Amino acid sequence: MLTLDIWLESELKESYLTALEGYVFKEFTVLKVTKHEFEPIGLTKIFILSESHCAIHTYPENNFLSFDLFICNENIDLENVTAEILNIFPVSQHQTNILNRGIPLGKCK
Repeated sequence: MLTLDIWLESELKESYLTALEGYVFKEFTVLKVTKHEFEPIGLTKIFILSESHCAIHTYPENNFLSFDLFICNENIDLENVTAEILNIFPVSQHQTNILNRGIPLGKCK
């Protein structure tokens, strides 16, 4: 499991979210997508994956977004996923948490 909180140097642009969604579709097997747009701003988008699921939550008023990925695949390097996602954005700061869930230690990166 990966949780990634990202604070941006500038405003959250639609092009950043489009690039992040493209990354999800490129790297994982997306089965279904659902979203909710908040008033006046903000978005939650959920991707149901064959590997499990991930979510994007945006807080444009704070130049902040979170990315949560629940996946267990020994071939997925969550540190690399983090680096790839961070390269999409002008990052001011970020916080990353990687947690192995439901598997013996060392079986899922």
